[in-house]
Amino acid sequence: ADVEYIVDGGYEVKIPSTITVDSATQKGNYTITAENFVIGENSYVTVSSPESGSLSNGSDTLSFTNTLESGNLTSSGDTLSGTIEVTDLPVNPGKYTGTINFTINYFSGE
Repeated sequence: ADVEYIVDGGYEVKIPSTITVDSATQKGNYTITAENFVIGENSYVTVSSPESGSLSNGSDTLSFTNTLESGNLTSSGDTLSGTIEVTDLPVNPGKYTGTINFTINYFSGE
């Protein structure tokens, strides 16, 4: 007889699709959250992102810094906090947009 034992596993990392920067403080806070974590005992997930980037409004650009808390996500509910801070003053009014990429790495702990 065949003996089968299936162990479901996986994880989800929730990253906000939009990070809104407050025009008064020039900062936007965000949270990355671990969800549905079913991983090995010594396993963990890390999330990283670039430390800077830019926003644009037509031909106008603004630089920003990104500070993401370092740490390991090991179970559902774990979080990492981040802050986007615009470092330039806008010359023209309008909506400035940009993109920041996040890299998610899984470590099996073996």
